[in-house]
Amino acid sequence: MPTLEIRVADVNARIGTVVLLALLVRGLAATLRAEAAAGVPAPGPHAGRLREAHLLAAAHRRHGRLSRVVDSLVDSVAAG
Repeated sequence: MPTLEIRVADVNARIGTVVLLALLVRGLAATLRAEAAAGVPAPGPHAGRLREAHLLAAAHRRHGRLSRVVDSLVDSVAAG
């Protein structure tokens, strides 16, 4: 079975957050695996979007709005 490596910058002491992250990653992996099996091409990273997401995350993290940035990025990637 292929390996999917997820790197988390900080360790979270709340078990609920850890479980949520594990469930999200597992769901993402299952979805991508099913799409690959169905012949759907894998999404490719867009350098401009990645750079913008990195800058936004860095800017918004200081103000506690990181979740909105992540939601926006997920919506953008899902839209193609």
